[in-house]
Amino acid sequence: MQPIRRGFVTVGGRQVHYRTAGSGPPVVLVPQSPTSAKTLDLQTATFAKRFTAIAIDVPGLGQSDPIPNVSPTVEDMAICLADTLDALGIKRTALYGSHTGASICVEFGRRFPARTTQVMVDGYPIYTDAERARRLASYFGSFDPRWDGGHLLWVWSRYREQYLFYPWNAPGRGTRAQIGMPDTAFLHRGAIDLLTAGNGYVRAYTAAYTFDAARAIRETTVPTVFLAYRDDPLTQAHGLLADLPDCCRIERMPDDHNAGVARELELLTAVSNPGPTVTLPATGRLTDGITRSYVDVADGQLALRQIGTGSGRPLVALPPAPGSATRLSERMAFLAADRPVLALDLPGCGDSDPFPAAVGSIGSLTDPIEEALKSLGLDDCDLYGLNGGAFSALELGRRTPARSRRLIVEGLPFVEPSLRGELAERYASPIVVHDDGTHWLSLWHAIRSEQLFWPWYRQTEGAVRLIDPDLNPTALTEMVLSYMKHPANYDQVYRAVFAYDAQPAMEAQRDRIAFFAKESDVFCQATFKAAADVGSSATQLTNSARETAIAFRGALDV
Repeated sequence: MQPIRRGFVTVGGRQVHYRTAGSGPPVVLVPQSPTSAKTLDLQTATFAKRFTAIAIDVPGLGQSDPIPNVSPTVEDMAICLADTLDALGIKRTALYGSHTGASICVEFGRRFPARTTQVMVDGYPIYTDAERARRLASYFGSFDPRWDGGHLLWVWSRYREQYLFYPWNAPGRGTRAQIGMPDTAFLHRGAIDLLTAGNGYVRAYTAAYTFDAARAIRETTVPTVFLAYRDDPLTQAHGLLADLPDCCRIERMPDDHNAGVARELELLTAVSNPGPTVTLPATGRLTDGITRSYVDVADGQLALRQIGTGSGRPLVALPPAPGSATRLSERMAFLAADRPVLALDLPGCGDSDPFPAAVGSIGSLTDPIEEALKSLGLDDCDLYGLNGGAFSALELGRRTPARSRRLIVEGLPFVEPSLRGELAERYASPIVVHDDGTHWLSLWHAIRSEQLFWPWYRQTEGAVRLIDPDLNPTALTEMVLSYMKHPANYDQVYRAVFAYDAQPAMEAQRDRIAFFAKESDVFCQATFKAAADVGSSATQLTNSARETAIAFRGALDV
């Protein structure tokens, strides 16, 4: 299978995320709601044998920013797709769309025939007026974060149910799906996508249900192939495609999915006028807010977030390991007032690639970060690390003292040696994905209990944390989501954190380290102990991101 790499393209004031492989003429793939372009990886890798395959996240889904429109239509999304292709330097292309993505691609072909060599449609959402009205009235459901984590189980069950009944919320003999249940890894990936989109997932679905699909087909003039897979419930709707134009046809597809994707490539290759070869551009910086991109290193890609263009010394921020730099967004925004701030998700964490060989120790987790800083040309910077990321910052500063000047460590997991072995074994249990979705609840309550007990798994009177706990369900959901993106790495990264001996790195850099911690941070007391051990002191932070940024600036500008 062709290797797939990820990227962002900046379109006006928003960013569009894509997955790409191959070289040659372009073929652009648009996925179904509510999932991301990752669901089309098989097509992306297969089409890459002959084309530059680019699978694009729909606005508001995956990692693409939403359109600044309360109720975007398919027509809006087709125009945004045209803007995205302009930003990518794509003048003409073949299009492959799945379900909601199929509507977008058909409308694009109708509006921009000169830019479209062919449209391939995998499941076309076309409905009777009665069915459309019924779905708009009842198909959606809200899953706002709840204190008990129940929204996570709803997300899992909602996504799983659509493979049992179609539509998912009308169980019965007549709506029973004629397919087997996908494996748990597939369901887990879909739940990640749905949770990432949040309640915004409704917008793409609503656009598809209000789209005049029949009119778009009547008016299309570009070659359009409707793929008829027996197990796709939308294949049944092909009967509504009456009086197809001569440029359109229905193609019966094999039951074996791999054979079907191979046939899709044959159909794409048969087009006699593919678009010109394309070279994708580098990510453009946003003029306002955090710009997301990736840094290519030897074993994969690291997720990068950047903000600020001031003349101050750049600050490199490393988020919790495991965890994601999404937790640092507020602080990054305040700190960027006078300097560039860059945050990298550690290998196998957050939105970085899995890096299975890198999660075994803090040293191996830090190797790709060091490589990334060299690639970015950061020869003189300050470092900041939170929790497990603070250990990586210490390790990086120890290795490259000439590159990094000041170090800020927050919530340092500097636990007493007698407890390290126990924490390595018990603090983070392996995440085992279960068919009933209970792995989400198990992780939710473990993360929530971190605020209530130390260690969280003891839950005895003597383990009670007498603090004002931070139990914000939105923040907890963000944490759980970042861990669930790499379930196989979660416990392994924590093992690496608790196995790290930070004392030598702190001793070697004692004069340039500043220690900070919030009371609610599970490693608050450990941070104060670490500072005392090297003859320094720690500062307790408030919950204000602005006040935290001011305190950090004072430490950086010494």
